[in-house]
Amino acid sequence: LQGHQAISDMLSSEMHQSLLRQGCAHTVGPLVVEADGKTAHVLGYSRVYNTSDGQPNLMRLAFNAWNMRKDAGTWKIARRESRVMGEDAAQEMLRAALAKNV
Repeated sequence: LQGHQAISDMLSSEMHQSLLRQGCAHTVGPLVVEADGKTAHVLGYSRVYNTSDGQPNLMRLAFNAWNMRKDAGTWKIARRESRVMGEDAAQEMLRAALAKNV
C-alpha cells in the first residue's frame, strides 16, 4: 500500500472490517529502534491473529523494517517493508539487518 488514502481505504474495507468482527488482532514487537532526532530505522516482528472456536490462532508472522521521519514533531512512517517469516526474502532482510549491527 502506498499513501495514507490507500491505508485508510484498506482499513475501512469490508474484508478488513469482517476480520475485526471475527476477533482478528495485530501485534508488533519486539522492536529495535535507531533514531537520530529527525529519522529513525525500526526493525521487528509483526503478528496477525484470528479467532476460531474462541481460541486465538496465528495467521501471519512477519519481519518488518520501517523508515520513520519526524514531521512537525510527529513521527511518521516513510516506508515499511514486511516479509512473511519462512520466505527467503524475510531471511535476507533479517541477515542484512544483523550485518548492520542494528
